[in-house]
This record gives sequence, structure tokens and C-alpha cells, in this order.
Amino acid sequence: LSRVVRPISGLFKIYNHFMQTREDLPDYLIVMDDDTYFNMEMFQESFQSFDSSINMYYAGCLVRSPIHQINFTFPFGGYGSILSRGTLVNLFRPIHCAFTNRSISPSFDITTNTATNKNFTYDPEAICTRIKEDNVGEKRYFRNGMNIVQLMYAYSSSERYVNIKNWTSGFCMHSDWAVGYFMNFYNVSMHVKEAFYKDVPHARIEAYKGSEIYRKGTGLCNNENDCPEDSEICHRASADWMRNETNRWKLKFPKKFLNLSAIAL
Repeated sequence: LSRVVRPISGLFKIYNHFMQTREDLPDYLIVMDDDTYFNMEMFQESFQSFDSSINMYYAGCLVRSPIHQINFTFPFGGYGSILSRGTLVNLFRPIHCAFTNRSISPSFDITTNTATNKNFTYDPEAICTRIKEDNVGEKRYFRNGMNIVQLMYAYSSSERYVNIKNWTSGFCMHSDWAVGYFMNFYNVSMHVKEAFYKDVPHARIEAYKGSEIYRKGTGLCNNENDCPEDSEICHRASADWMRNETNRWKLKFPKKFLNLSAIAL
């Protein structure tokens, strides 16, 4: 049960969009706040040699706790998250578990409309085992045929926060915590590369360019409010800063932009 459902609701809307349009899934999906600036030129340069079919989940700023305490990481939502096509396939793939006969109406499997993916972590049996564990009370919301995004949405939107005094089950979690749980514990993406987490099987969210908050922020986690020029990510950026930074890049690399006129926000 989530205090704020915005990022999960956004993923749910994105899933419904691809369900309705039957479009191919994108190479990468960026989920971020509307006051976050993401320099797409720098993003394309960073990811041009990556294989989007490999399931990876990057947090623009990763929040981690001491490994000897709770072994848990989650994305600082405002800095955005980057999901590869392989990760989207894992999130959108229907789940069928033998322990329940409750089901939703059959729907088109959009993952069959996508290019071959190198999903090294997808394990239907492990997903069903995780649901049965019911670590945060998600089992009661699962129906056969659901995918992970649908389960996340059902879990986070079932109870209103204003009625918290009447809740009879579940946990009050910030949406970032809920996203961290499902992305890490449902093996949506590959295990992180950092050796520090080699003995933590549910460490699945990669810190983008090493940006994380542990005691203090590092890397892109320090980009907040009106950031320095050429910031790849800037959280809580003003409309004026976004406009000025984008126009500065248009003048800096005019051949990359079809329209050199100033942006009207």
C-alpha cells in the first residue's frame, strides 16, 4: 500500500498505452518528475553502445541503506529511472501461478510483439514463489494473468492514504520504496555490477554513473534546483533553467536540432 502512487500509476498508464496501440516497446523508457530535466543528447551518447534487450534498471539517483542493516536500495524518484526494453518485457509479461485459481480476463501479451530479448533473470517459478512469500502483503491482490506492473498498481492503489486509520493490512510505503521492492525482489533486471552487493541477490537497481545517496549524495544526486550547465540530470529545475539550458544546447550543437527557435514553455 503506497502513500503516493504516481510513478507506479505512470507505469500502469504506459502499459495500457502499449496494450491499446500494439506498438513495439521502446529501447529505453525514462520515468521522471515533471520538474526534472534530462539532457537527451547526453543520454543518447551514454547509451549508444548499450544493448537495450538486456534487462537493466538504472536509477538517476540510488538511495541505499547500510548493507548490514536491511540490504535495500530504491530509486530517488525525482531523479528519474531508466528502464531498458528487456526490463519492460519482464514487467509486462503475464504471470500464471498454480497456487491460485483467481484470474483476470485474458489480454494480449504485448511482449510477444517485441524483438528477442536477453532476459537472463526471468523465472516464472521464482516470481510465483515471491508472491506466495507475501513479504509486503501483495499476495491478496494477485490474479493469474496479471503482470508485475498490474500487481504493483493493484497493490498501491487499493487503499487511500486518507483512510490509513482504517487499513487492516499492508504497509504504508512511499512510492519510491514500493518501486524499490518490486524491482529488486521480483528480479526484474540484472544483478548490479558493484562487488559490494555480490552477496545480496535482490540488488537489482543500478546507480546511474555511480550516483547514490549513502550518508551523502554523490554524482548526479547532487544536481538539484538550478544546476550547473551541461548537467545530464537536474531535479527540481525551474522552467526558466530548463528553457535556457535547452536553448544553450541548441546553439552549441545546431546540426542536432531541426528547429533552432527558442522553446516556449
